[in-house]
Amino acid sequence: MKTDKNAPKTYYTLRFMHDDAMHRRGEKMLNAKNELRIGHSHECDLRLPNATPTEDTTLAVIVPDEGGESWRLVRLSPYRQHDVRVNGMPVAHVHRLADGDRIGFEGQRQELQFNIRHDDMYNSQGLVMKTSMPRWTIALLVAVPVILFAVLFAMMRNANAQLMDDSLADKAKESVYKLQADSVWLVAISNGDTIKLRSHSFSADNQTTIGTAFLTSDSMLITARHCLEPWLNDPVAPTVSDTTELSSLPVRWAMVAETANQNEGREVMGLVTFVSLWKDGDNNAPVARLRSTDFTMNKTRDEIIETGDYDHELFWRSILARHRRTDMTLGDIAWMKVSPHGLGLPQSVIRRANGNDLKQTLAKTGRKLYFMGFPSSQERAFEKCDDELRQPVRIGDDGLPDAVLAHNGDIRPGFSGGPVMIADGGTAIVVGVVSVVDQVSDQRKYSVPVTEIDRK
Repeated sequence: MKTDKNAPKTYYTLRFMHDDAMHRRGEKMLNAKNELRIGHSHECDLRLPNATPTEDTTLAVIVPDEGGESWRLVRLSPYRQHDVRVNGMPVAHVHRLADGDRIGFEGQRQELQFNIRHDDMYNSQGLVMKTSMPRWTIALLVAVPVILFAVLFAMMRNANAQLMDDSLADKAKESVYKLQADSVWLVAISNGDTIKLRSHSFSADNQTTIGTAFLTSDSMLITARHCLEPWLNDPVAPTVSDTTELSSLPVRWAMVAETANQNEGREVMGLVTFVSLWKDGDNNAPVARLRSTDFTMNKTRDEIIETGDYDHELFWRSILARHRRTDMTLGDIAWMKVSPHGLGLPQSVIRRANGNDLKQTLAKTGRKLYFMGFPSSQERAFEKCDDELRQPVRIGDDGLPDAVLAHNGDIRPGFSGGPVMIADGGTAIVVGVVSVVDQVSDQRKYSVPVTEIDRK
């Protein structure tokens, strides 16, 4: 008798019941071959994650009975750590599989559901076979191109809405300022009053620090905290045994003040920085002069580092990420409520993002980010650049991001404190404040989510 090559052939499927390192829950493997080997070995047809990396084992094989209408599961490894189970019961050597059986393995969370099929998906040659095309299939073939076109059109519109054109960039630029630290005082604090002890001009020893600040539409003037307290990111201070090892006078004062505060158990000394704001291209006079004490800062994440020696105990306050404490850099933000009209500043078009904005727009990598700032290598020269989000934003239980934003971008020292913005339908939305800027432009940079202002 001649065999009909187009006759449907009985076959089986194996459905993965859990996620693992190699498979997703719900994935199926269709098989109509003579046998199927299961295990950790590269030679297996179905590979499982290996809990013991040194092993390269084939655990079991599924073989068809004569006629190819039923199948047996054969255990291949004699070791207990390689136990094979069907429906929770161990297989000593061979088990005849039935439709709906669940196959499991020792040390593996993954289970495989075995199902027998007899339809027109496979013929005797192992090929997909369709004798006629159902009407629903024809309708689907017509509908798919239309749906794809609509999806692509919507994606293109959404992508265009995420681009910041020159007009929007120029409007946002009007609210971005160069921030220059001019001088610092060492002060004593008594009953809420500050008494000047000593003063230092940054320009006197060519240590003028340059950063960026920006104004938002809700009248918040925002910058990075280390632009106001430039000694905070000093890499040497946490390692010294004596303040004389510190060449920078403000860094030395900062250690003296923190040591006094820790010894007294309250704030008895501090530093006050005097800063000026400058507009791009205006070298005549700053638009405003401010004090660091005018700004609000969240110091609850600061790390107090004990240094010095046995005879001379010293303390240092740091916001640098140490010992994997990436939350420390979330403290690198400072803000104050201002009156733009009172300072002679134009109303800003930059909207400050909230927690929902960040959750919706930065949930996936690839979102376009825009940066503006004043690189310190050029005298009051404004620059802008863009990049993509490198890691999805991580939202904490309070609905606010609990980690810094990761990105690259051609940003250099001087961009610190500047806005990290997205464009959304013609609106510039600030989502972060540039914090960590490496001298090497191709290394990753980090920004503090602007929602730290809203943290209670």
